[in-house]
Amino acid sequence: MTWLRRALLAVVLAGAALAAVPAAAHARSATATDAVPVVADAAPATAPGILTSQPAGEVGAQATLGCPLPYLATGYGPVAQCTLVDGAAGRAGFHSPLTRQFSPSTGWLRVHAVGWYSWNNGTIRGWTSLETAYGPAVWATQYLGGQGRWGIVNLITSRFYPGSGWMPIVR
Repeated sequence: MTWLRRALLAVVLAGAALAAVPAAAHARSATATDAVPVVADAAPATAPGILTSQPAGEVGAQATLGCPLPYLATGYGPVAQCTLVDGAAGRAGFHSPLTRQFSPSTGWLRVHAVGWYSWNNGTIRGWTSLETAYGPAVWATQYLGGQGRWGIVNLITSRFYPGSGWMPIVR
């Protein structure tokens, strides 16, 4: 699952610069046995996150950034795993509310469907599915108690594949 590891390594630094978090910062990488089965919830009545406008591409066009909330506490400050959508293309990455910067962790992928996703009674959520070599997927966050972790929900297998260790949520 090198695509999963690569997709989850980048994170926004709490300064003006963007950088990647080394793999050692994550408790462990996801394997097939770590996968969590997911059951889709009814469409959420309220958005389980935020949508903002962000610069996209080299020409400075505006795109929509969707981030599930709450943010997770990292060594670099609060960070959310988000999806940036510009027309029919999207990319996953990380967003810092401190710097207001988005650091992509994937290249541009074809958008499968735009909208909020929620599974397992709202404990796993993300925004917009993207086409991957393994089928449509949502870069999502799983919440449990006062902590969360990032990963990817594959819409074909209906499983959440964690890509980070558990981190405290920012309240």
